Amino acid sequence: MNSSGAASVIGNDLYAAYNSNDKFEQGFCSGFIQAAKYAVADFPNMPAICKSQLAQVPLSQLEDVVQKELSSRPEQRHYSAFSIAFMSLAKGFGYIDSKSSIK
Repeated sequence: MNSSGAASVIGNDLYAAYNSNDKFEQGFCSGFIQAAKYAVADFPNMPAICKSQLAQVPLSQLEDVVQKELSSRPEQRHYSAFSIAFMSLAKGFGYIDSKSSIK
């Protein structure tokens, strides 16, 4: 894992951590996805219904959504892991449309 902070973590780092058997790496992934969840919920102009719906989604389901994105789109893993996580959660739960604008 890259030790220089969450801002410099790329998708490849998060993907490797997901596929690791190391408990620290797995815990890092869980915390990272939890942070992305809160960022999506706190995004300006996010409808209140979206915030309350997202609050009900189990962390394991959120992790599955991000892991699916990392697995199915390897060409994007060089981008910021936070950007990948944020967009996969926002799109996965229908909070933004295919043009990446808030509904």
